Amino acid sequence: MDELITQYIPTQWSQVRYMARGYASEVSRAHSFGLTKGHVYIVHHTEQFSFHTHLYLMEFPDAPFNRAMFDDVPDPEDI
Repeated sequence: MDELITQYIPTQWSQVRYMARGYASEVSRAHSFGLTKGHVYIVHHTEQFSFHTHLYLMEFPDAPFNRAMFDDVPDPEDI
């Protein structure tokens, strides 16, 4: 039986690190907003769809970014 693979979806105030990966058009768009590879951003909110998730960042609360372009930054309390 196939197992459902689930991905952690960040919640508001979670931290994510921009890794500049994904479709070239999405990376280019992210760079046009000023996102910097390796920089940590704070999640404003998310929108989850069937096959992808959009992250909205505190710095850009009206601009969706593909979740796949980011890594999670662990909460120090969880380490």
